[in-house]
Amino acid sequence: MLISAFFTQTGVPTEGLSPTIRIRDLTTGSALITDAAMTEKGDGWYAYAYGAYSVNTEYGIRCDAGSELNGYDRYAFAGNEDFDVPSAVAGLNNVSGADVNAQCDTAIADAGLATYADMVSSFSGLNDIAPAMVTNATETALALYDGPTHGEMVSSISGLNNLSSAEANAACDLAFTDYNPPTQAEMVSSFSGIMTAVDSVATYVDNINSFMARIAGLNKENMMTDQVRFTGSNMTQARVRCFSSSAFVPAAIDGSETAGLIATYISTASYTAGDNLAGFWMEYQA
Repeated sequence: MLISAFFTQTGVPTEGLSPTIRIRDLTTGSALITDAAMTEKGDGWYAYAYGAYSVNTEYGIRCDAGSELNGYDRYAFAGNEDFDVPSAVAGLNNVSGADVNAQCDTAIADAGLATYADMVSSFSGLNDIAPAMVTNATETALALYDGPTHGEMVSSISGLNNLSSAEANAACDLAFTDYNPPTQAEMVSSFSGIMTAVDSVATYVDNINSFMARIAGLNKENMMTDQVRFTGSNMTQARVRCFSSSAFVPAAIDGSETAGLIATYISTASYTAGDNLAGFWMEYQA
């Protein structure tokens, strides 16, 4: 029997994992396979060939993706036709407040954002300038400047009355050449990089807010399951929606109400040729 499991991280199929599998006889409670390595098949799928499978045995199967995945993404559960799949799936929604808080702390730490204390410490130095320091700095600047006297200014200005338009234009051109100010294109180029960085930070913060909203919806367990599809007696697909408050759930029974909607998931089950459950997974939609 080929046992398969599908692993995702925030809805994205995850490759490069090293998952293990445990198989237990649910009648006797004995462990048949303990932490055997699974083989990667691609696109987030992993498999294990169990050669001792018997149709007369009720199996409980747990696949562990390892510490690379966290929370409900880490484990996949399965069993044969008598296995209590709803109870195993219900465990995926049992995310504690501490788990949510830990994930939020990790996301903020990875972002490397400045804290309130960091910002206060950085800006406080700008306000720590005494009036005496301003006066001393002004006097020093004026002393270094050594401005012209009244007589020097009169003498210099009187000479300007003899300048031709061509001489004035040439003097202005020379002054601008010596000053070498930035052109409009240079200023736009310099500031565009800053605006791009600001936009990137804003987008990152929006993504964090979106992930936190989705995590909060799962933690509150305000969920509605509908649009269930069957093939014969086997449930193959259903839609699961998370809401920000239990007050929004009754209004969503007809499937069209979106008030308070945080996220939508599609749960899918696959079966073997003998109608045995081969795998069950949930994918984030919106």
